[in-house]
Amino acid sequence: MAKPHKDSTLAKIRDARARMMVASLSALAGKSDQDRFDEAFEEYANPQRRHLVKMTDEELAELLATESSGSYLHHLAASILRSRESWRTPARWALALSALSFLISAVALWRSF
Repeated sequence: MAKPHKDSTLAKIRDARARMMVASLSALAGKSDQDRFDEAFEEYANPQRRHLVKMTDEELAELLATESSGSYLHHLAASILRSRESWRTPARWALALSALSFLISAVALWRSF
């Protein structure tokens, strides 16, 4: 399995959660851990499509596996994966072939006049 990128949103969220757990156990926890957690939580709670599009397929699949099926994040990740997979199927080649066929027929029609 591919190792997630250090800069990925999912890794930031997990790192912030781990830091928050450690900070909550420690009486000497500084405010910087809380700020990082708040930043990551805000990104997690209000994700935008542009943030999730940057994730790899493996990270999106992991997100689908860890989020509840009714959550907004789950639906957003599923939508992005479906969009990516739709262009990996024969539909992409069918579209290219139909465009090529249109060009050939247009050229043939033009040459017939």
